[in-house]
Parts: sequence; C-alpha cells; structure tokens
Amino acid sequence: MNNNVKMRIGVFMMLFSIGLFAQNANHTSSDYASNAAISKVFSPIVLDAYKEQAKAKINDLYSYLNLWSKETDSTTSNEIKNVIKKLFIDNNVKFQYLDSNTPNFLTIDQFLESIKRDKLQFAISRIELNEIQNNFFEMKYVLEIQNVKNKKEIISSQKVYLSEKEKQFGTNKKRVWELRIGDFYIN
Repeated sequence: MNNNVKMRIGVFMMLFSIGLFAQNANHTSSDYASNAAISKVFSPIVLDAYKEQAKAKINDLYSYLNLWSKETDSTTSNEIKNVIKKLFIDNNVKFQYLDSNTPNFLTIDQFLESIKRDKLQFAISRIELNEIQNNFFEMKYVLEIQNVKNKKEIISSQKVYLSEKEKQFGTNKKRVWELRIGDFYIN
C-alpha cells in the first residue's frame, strides 16, 4: 500500500471518529431512551424480548406480593418488602386503590400495608401489551384479588419502564438496559 492510500485511510478514519464523537457529545444513550420512542431505538425482535421480560417482571411482582401477604416473620417480611421495592422505577410510583370505586392513589408503602392488612392474594392472567410509549410498555391484564371474605377480578394496567443504568461488573462499568415497574391503574 502506498503512502497516499495510507494517508487517505488515516484521514477518513479520523473524520469518521470525529463525526461519531461529535454525535455522541450531543446525545447520551439515556437521552434516546427518554426523548425517542423505545420503538425507534430497538428493533422489533428486541422489543418483543423486552415485552416478554415486562410480563415476567409483573408476574414476579405478584409472586412477591403473595409471599409478602402471608409472611409473619418480621425479618423475612422486611427482606421481601425490600425486594418488592427494588422492582419499581422509584419510590414515587402510584397505585390506584384496589376498589375501583375509590379514585385515591396509594404510595408503595401504603399499597404494601393494605395487602398485608387485608391478607390479599393475587393471580394474573391474560397479560398483554396495551401500548408502547416513549420509555415504557403499558401492560394490561386481568388481576384476581382474593382475601378471606371474597374474590374479585379487575382489569388492570401497569407501566413497565425501560431505562438505561450504569452497572459495575468487577472493575468495569457498563451501561445496561433494565425494566422497572411503574404506576398501577384499574381500567
């Protein structure tokens, strides 16, 4: 390869790198998650995989809620409560009260205490994607709620957020996408 070709390749690589750096200087990956629809950031196959993970995340939530409701040991109960809280996007998540006639919203702690107090047990079925928004999936499902007195079914919606986080892997830091649960509504 002659020097002229090498120099052209070197200049091309330098310009290409500068273009990528300039593009990344204006946008971080999390900007894409918050400002662009996740349906434009990910391919349909990847979105399908995240949709299945969102379903699994909701199933996990109700499994933990069932354990929480029945657990009497305070140490184990606190551990379960901490695991449940880590499933959520943040502590500001709102839950529509389980009685659809009551328009009040509960905090995570209020929601958990009402489950424990009323000894509620849950089963979910027919979970499906209702809508994809900019940074979350809205999942719709049938929620069966049972306590010692009665059983009822309600149609529910749950937001499941897809966000990018920096995680530590040994000495390396890497940005990864994760699903976290958001607000709960009764339809």
